[in-house]
Amino acid sequence: MSDFQPFQEFREKLFGSSKMGMAPPVVGVGAAGDDVLNYLRQRYANIEVTQSFVDDAGQHVDCVPIGQQPSLQGGAPIASPPAFEEMAGTSPPRMPARPVAGLAESRKDRFGNQAYCPPGFVPVVRVTPERIQKTGGLAAFFQKAPGGGRHPSFGAARRKVITRTTSLVGGVAMPVQNVGGALHAYAHAAQDVSQEQCIGARTWMNVWTPDPTPGVFALSQLWISGQGPSGVQTIEGGWHVYPAFHDETSLIARLFIFWTPDGYQSGNYNLANQPGQPGFIQTDNTWVIGGALNASVTGGDQQGFLMQWQRDPANGNWWLYLQGSDQPVAVGYYPASNYSGGPVATAAEHVDFGGEVCSQQGSTQTGQMGSGQPASGGWQQSAFHKEIAYLTSGGWQTATLAPMQDAPEYTIDLHNNGSSAWGTFFFFGGAGGIF
Repeated sequence: MSDFQPFQEFREKLFGSSKMGMAPPVVGVGAAGDDVLNYLRQRYANIEVTQSFVDDAGQHVDCVPIGQQPSLQGGAPIASPPAFEEMAGTSPPRMPARPVAGLAESRKDRFGNQAYCPPGFVPVVRVTPERIQKTGGLAAFFQKAPGGGRHPSFGAARRKVITRTTSLVGGVAMPVQNVGGALHAYAHAAQDVSQEQCIGARTWMNVWTPDPTPGVFALSQLWISGQGPSGVQTIEGGWHVYPAFHDETSLIARLFIFWTPDGYQSGNYNLANQPGQPGFIQTDNTWVIGGALNASVTGGDQQGFLMQWQRDPANGNWWLYLQGSDQPVAVGYYPASNYSGGPVATAAEHVDFGGEVCSQQGSTQTGQMGSGQPASGGWQQSAFHKEIAYLTSGGWQTATLAPMQDAPEYTIDLHNNGSSAWGTFFFFGGAGGIF
């Protein structure tokens, strides 16, 4: 993004074709373009923004009154967070992350705008027509990945053994997930917690900028899940490099969250849900969900953050806490009603942590995962998760995970219940492959 566009100018162009006789901002996309414009006009029809800025990677962020964010446009009340559940024995990161949100009253963006939203407002990444079209259209914009999405541990019916064009490990083809024509490969670790009334999960993950090409994205995340009446229900979050989704050409690591109530038939990233529809409700003014993150340096500083989800026992809401170099912050929550009729409204059944890559649709090639280095690279070379735990009524339980990797190109080195302050941790990653 080379120029700053004030919100009012963006809004006038968005509504221009109907209000001011201007041409629609999306040209030559037919009915899909109409759908995009209708969605955005509904999203921005009743939003009042007086302050906007661009993040370090050039993405516009608007300061939106809390009650006007998409998930609250129907007038729902705003909940208060439960107390942050401390985990005994943890310590600050060895190399603490700089504040990855980077918002402060004294900070200015490169155009001189205050890079900060005052109390009572939340920072919301602007959604443009061009961005939706670059993703592949409105339906694709709400999907986890091209062709849909899936959980790394569930959905065995979608498992397909690909005939590999590279050398095989022991002469055996590895199973790689084929979802809507896009291949997914994982290096992750999981635990069944269905017998333990799991009401939270946490991990500290370092951040990198892997090159997902020739694939679509690379990510590092946690999954909290349960099997609902219409498929797996999830609460997800971490960082990803997903250029098409953010309409950018450079490699930028961005904070993300995602949820689905029905096996990825529906759901959405970040705050991009349709107006008046279920989604995440943000209450904090210092973290940008979808914002750019500081990345680690090979052989140097390891930048990262703590992500902690915990269920409020008073009402079942799932709250997100994030911590960079400062204190943990209650960022917002997925309401319990989002998971009506499913187990996640009460407790999780499964926790997963690790990395994922996705190919282009119709392609058998994927790119880097993690830092691009295999798990054997270790500290300051490879991506990692540490201090991995899940929450029960009895407090935090150090996770005892089972490692899984879908292809030898992506590896995981798991250490359960370590004696150090890292607790349960693992390194993971890889350079990519052809399946």
